[in-house]
Amino acid sequence: MSEDKLELMRQMVAQLNQAADAYYDGKAEQMTDYEWDALFDRLKKLEEETGVVLEDSPTMKVSSDHTAGQKEAHEFLALSLAKTKKPEEVEKWAEGKAYLDFTGN
Repeated sequence: MSEDKLELMRQMVAQLNQAADAYYDGKAEQMTDYEWDALFDRLKKLEEETGVVLEDSPTMKVSSDHTAGQKEAHEFLALSLAKTKKPEEVEKWAEGKAYLDFTGN
């Protein structure tokens, strides 16, 4: 493994963790969700290529319960769709669940 890839991974981990901390602590957003997801996916690919996962990598975290922000109650569950983009996959996931229909159907 090249030292360049390892250094890039360190930088990506630091950037992602800093952005996540700011987001969950109610501070100014440092990057959009799309940008965060894209950087996360690049990091995950590098981890797979190199076989190295840094100890503080966000790919090893599930969520954070230690946030300064206030938790909000939701009328509907805010469940992860694992970056699902296809309408058919969302429909399959939503079967049997209460959800908001924004299509007007």
